[in-house]
Amino acid sequence: MNFSNYISTLQNVLIYLSIPIFTIVLSSIAFKFVALNSHSKSIIQHFSAGVVFAALAVELIPELYNTPFKLQLIIGYVIGTALMLIIQKVFSNNHSHNSKSTTSLLIAVAIDVFIDGLLVGISFAISVAKGLIISIALSLELLFLILSVDATLQKSGKNFLSILIINICFAILVFSGSALGLTFLDASKSTLVLITSFGAAALLYLVTEELLKEAHEEKETTTSTSMFFLGFLIVLLLK
Repeated sequence: MNFSNYISTLQNVLIYLSIPIFTIVLSSIAFKFVALNSHSKSIIQHFSAGVVFAALAVELIPELYNTPFKLQLIIGYVIGTALMLIIQKVFSNNHSHNSKSTTSLLIAVAIDVFIDGLLVGISFAISVAKGLIISIALSLELLFLILSVDATLQKSGKNFLSILIINICFAILVFSGSALGLTFLDASKSTLVLITSFGAAALLYLVTEELLKEAHEEKETTTSTSMFFLGFLIVLLLK
């Protein structure tokens, strides 16, 4: 990796990398002052899922078309899938709000937001245009992930200041993941295929097992379902 090229690129995309970081801080403020009902959450989760799915379909999947590096594609995809399933297993054990389960939840979320940051960095390593779309898409996913975690922390007895400090730590992890992802800036084509397929698997999991799964816990309406297609359309138009 060319270090000077890395620093230059990091400086150029810093404003874009701040989007998911700002979203996490915004989540803290929204949680304090705005109470979203379950129907409103479902609507925005459908919209977020459409945006993330479109970002996956438009920005990452085409990078894997007709690649000669099939082994790297398989390895990256398997690693991405396995890692997200491990995180899911950690989440599934957090039904109560005692200190042990809260600690496990925070560890799982920390891994999750770090991976989100990593995906943003990897996308910028491929191109600024891809990075921007993925950054916006994952920022929407982060908004509701952090809101959900904040609600759990509040139920466990955490005050607003403690929650804010935890969210700042999450923001630092997102930036750290992005910075790590950018180290693939000068990676070989085979390595880019590996990390792109890793990212594709992770994003596919986020859409199907987090955003849409949670959105479908609320009764479906024409409005909420339409938001998925609207989110997808907007990304197509941005492309």
